[in-house]
Amino acid sequence: MSSPGKHEDTAKSKLRARRFLSQNFLVDGAIGDRIVGALPLSRGDTVYEIGAGKGFLTERLVSAGADVWAIEKDRRLCGMLRKKFPKGEGVRVFHADVLDLPDDAQPPQGCWLLGNLPFGIGHAILEWVFARRERFRGAVVTLQREVVHRLLALPGDSERSAVSLWFQARAGGVRLFDIPPRAFVPPPRVTSSVMRIEFAPATPGVESVPGIDYIIERAFAQKRKVLANNLRAMGHLTADDWDRLQRDCGDLLRKRAEELEAADFVRLARVLATDRFLSERARLPGDRRRG
Repeated sequence: MSSPGKHEDTAKSKLRARRFLSQNFLVDGAIGDRIVGALPLSRGDTVYEIGAGKGFLTERLVSAGADVWAIEKDRRLCGMLRKKFPKGEGVRVFHADVLDLPDDAQPPQGCWLLGNLPFGIGHAILEWVFARRERFRGAVVTLQREVVHRLLALPGDSERSAVSLWFQARAGGVRLFDIPPRAFVPPPRVTSSVMRIEFAPATPGVESVPGIDYIIERAFAQKRKVLANNLRAMGHLTADDWDRLQRDCGDLLRKRAEELEAADFVRLARVLATDRFLSERARLPGDRRRG
């Protein structure tokens, strides 16, 4: 799959990374091969590549027989990509911000997703991806290693957080391997991890029960406390609320948030999703609300 001459050209390109775009260019050929090899591609498959950069992974995708939709925010790099992959070579280059795409750059149905996601906006891009997950057959993405650990943390793990629940309620994931800083130019200050994502139907209720995101946020407010104490700190639960919680979710109130699954929070939200509770929540300052 490798094409050493092209890889050397990519690594030695005079175009420098732009810090404000969180650019770190992968230059390790063996790792590039492993990333592309993690997608179960068949010839003619379409790959939607977020942050194509200098085309280091793009050329491997083309070698594997894929048609590539290359999304790149940096106008300089778009020019490089268009020279590197003239029309007819299976690459469509879009100069666009993935979080603000024109209609013609939206991902096509039935494509694979590949991307080295910028550390600063990795979660925002994942939210964008999950809002369109029915379009993707699956994904391989590179993120900061600590972020991948949080996304995949299981119930009881100390790293489990609200983002773990958010991710696992909508997909399955596997950490494939780590990438050391020296594999990039310039080298980032942290280690990256490559993960495979398999999209799945959302846990029933997690996207529809009112107030669930707020309840999850409050449940994780102080991770060392049990759920009952964190919910009590919300300050606007009535005696009737507590009676319903004890009756329908008593087994959950004695646990910490990190021990629970998404379905457990759906149970809690359904108990608390009364007009009075939701109206009280609506009065909170915006910076205390999530979702």
